[in-house]
Formats: sequence, structure tokens, C-alpha cells
Amino acid sequence: MKRKSIQFILSVSLSLFSVLVIIAVGLVLYSRFSATTKDNAFRNSQQIVDQVSYNLEGYIASISELFHTMDLTIAQGGDVTSGQLQHQLEMMMSTRMDTVTLALFDDRGQPIFNIPNVAMKKSFNPAKESWFKSALDTPGHLSISLPHVENFYSNQFRWVVTLSKSITVQKGGKPVNGVLLLDVNFNQIDQLSNRVSLGKKGYVYILDESAGNIVYHPSFSLYMRA
Repeated sequence: MKRKSIQFILSVSLSLFSVLVIIAVGLVLYSRFSATTKDNAFRNSQQIVDQVSYNLEGYIASISELFHTMDLTIAQGGDVTSGQLQHQLEMMMSTRMDTVTLALFDDRGQPIFNIPNVAMKKSFNPAKESWFKSALDTPGHLSISLPHVENFYSNQFRWVVTLSKSITVQKGGKPVNGVLLLDVNFNQIDQLSNRVSLGKKGYVYILDESAGNIVYHPSFSLYMRA
């Protein structure tokens, strides 16, 4: 009887020990699997962010190149009031879906031309805008603004980023100092960001590295559609 009791106790103890070993091994494997999963998720997210950053840099380079091409076309095109010159610029604008407005102002803020050729609001004063001041304060340097609502035209409120630069043009046979502006919308940036999948609810937004200002956020598209 005692022998059977001892065997029973040993059997139960061995079974409990086996269960404890299985649980311990399971916890260790789960911990390692969880850590590996988190590490892989972090690496995948980092690769996605790096890819978005690379694509964004490429986009900024392409839109900057377009601006410089327009700048060069104006410099070599003679009088800025020439219909032929403005037709060339219109053709350049039509090659992209993200260009909104191309405009040239003299250094006092008076408009010389704008594409599309739509009447600007009488209350609009370019000389008070940060992109205008930035262009004059840094001659020859291409300035890129933070996102803002374009306020040139009546009943049009589009989110844009402004590229601006101070230039010297020929008007009526005389050199005139002014500011060249190119407004671009968020269509391309929106498309780049929408290609990114960060889990079920993750999304990409872009910050200004120097000041921490939001440059792009998916909710901007709601304002743009509005």
C-alpha cells in the first residue's frame, strides 16, 4: 500500500514538474518571440520612414528644379510682359498636377504677372507675407515656406507650400528687382504618404526638423477638400 502511495506521489510530482517545465519553456519562447516581433516591427517602421524621407527629398529636389528652370527661362526670355514668355511658363505649369500659382511681384509687392491669369484680391499685400520678406532678406536663395492657406484669390482657400526667390528681370527695357513665387499643393506628398502602411491605424506626418512645426499631416487633405 505504501509502495503504491509513493509511486502515486512520484507520478504526480513528475507530472507537475513536467507541466512547470512546459510552462517555463513556453514563457521563454513567448518572450523571445514577442521581442523578435517588436524588433521586426520597429525595423520595418524605420525602413518605411527612411523610404518616405528619401521619396520626399526626391520630390523637393524635383519641384526645386522646376522653380530653377522657370527662373532661368525668365532670365533668358527678355521682357517679362512678353506673351511668348508667359506661354512658356504656362506650359511648364501644365506638366505637373501639384503646381497651383506662379507669380512675379516687384520689390514693393506690386504684381507683374500671375499664372493662372486670375484677378487677385485688392486687399492682398504680398509685401506683408513671410515668403516675400524671406526672399528679399536672402537674395539669390530659394526659400520654402511652411504650409499655409493661399490667399491671393477670392473664394479660394488652398493649402500650399510657397517657393520664393528674389530675382532681377527686364520690364520695359529696364531692370526690375522682384520676387518670384511658386505655390504647390499637397497632392504629391499626399500620394507618397498614402502608399505607406503602418499597421491598422498608423500614418505618416512630417515635421520641420529645426522648429518642430507640422509640415504635413493627413488631416490637411480634409482642409484641402473643404
